[in-house]
Amino acid sequence: MQDAQAFSPEEILVLHKAPLVALNGLALSRGFIEITGIALAPDGDPCRVKAHLDPGIEFQLHYPLPSPGAPEYYWYWPNAENIAFKIDIDLATSKEIANAVRISFAFDAPDVKLAHIKNSFYIPMDLRRYFTFPDQDKLSRVQMAETIGGVVVRGFSDYKRLRVLSETYGLDSRTARILDWGCGHGRVIRHFEDIGPGVELHAVDIDSDNIRWASENLPNISFSRGPLMPPLRVPDNTFDLVFGVSVMTHLSRAVQRAWLAEIQRILKPGGLALLTFAGDTNVAFISRILDQKWLSEYIETGSGRDLPSTDLEGIIEPGYYMNVYNTARVVRSLCSEYFEVLDVLECMFGYQDLAVLRKK
Repeated sequence: MQDAQAFSPEEILVLHKAPLVALNGLALSRGFIEITGIALAPDGDPCRVKAHLDPGIEFQLHYPLPSPGAPEYYWYWPNAENIAFKIDIDLATSKEIANAVRISFAFDAPDVKLAHIKNSFYIPMDLRRYFTFPDQDKLSRVQMAETIGGVVVRGFSDYKRLRVLSETYGLDSRTARILDWGCGHGRVIRHFEDIGPGVELHAVDIDSDNIRWASENLPNISFSRGPLMPPLRVPDNTFDLVFGVSVMTHLSRAVQRAWLAEIQRILKPGGLALLTFAGDTNVAFISRILDQKWLSEYIETGSGRDLPSTDLEGIIEPGYYMNVYNTARVVRSLCSEYFEVLDVLECMFGYQDLAVLRKK
């Protein structure tokens, strides 16, 4: 945490306006499924947070619980020392459990557009989804300190969110050709097989080790190693949907432009691109390491100075993979050079904003 904070909580709360939920993962214990995570309650008041599960599910929400490490990151959020939760699903008394249990959070406060999609998470009940994952080293390249339980819950929830959003904006996913741009070990694209036999799934990443693993273990998806810079070995007008979760967040402005042009090239006319960017909520989350000059520049121009990242150190060339921040206004302006911008949905994927783009 900063020494004698450079900002007041009020300054940062202007950026982090919407309440937020994040799931850590799940565990089985004595006849219960235990789901853990954090919830940032409006004004720090836990009475303003509600959790809803599917009919027939017997559960108990334990909230708030102590969250010892949270105040370091959420120093600006009221009552940050008590933002952890646990949901216990009683397996003995629950009935009619579907293939996945939906958990929806509701806040007694203004929220972002399509908040019901942002605040819904899915717990797969099919144990087969928890098998066939790479070793810890490859998992951690996608997200630090990852566990299989966490990667399944978050990957499946991201799949459901992407599918619901793409269909909301007009995609018929049943016969779509889909590309996961920046797939890692396939944590999200593997779940798109649920759509059915008519869907065609492709995935690309710069990490050759993860691509090799995914190619050998997820045979129904076409994986390929991609370059740091375009072009991809893909013909024009190939895909109905391209999605990239936490990819643009690590590319400099010039590289973002190059890839926006490439995604525009490989999409079919009328095709959708769903791309996440790091914006205001993410800046609030990293405010503990920022100085006043950086934040002033971000607020004034809509883009902060690129910050270094060590996540792929030794795997790709230095200086390519950064942490890059753009306001929703800048994202809309940048993407409009290449696409019809249907929406920029703030903090739709955790701290990240989502640009919903259509090829003209």
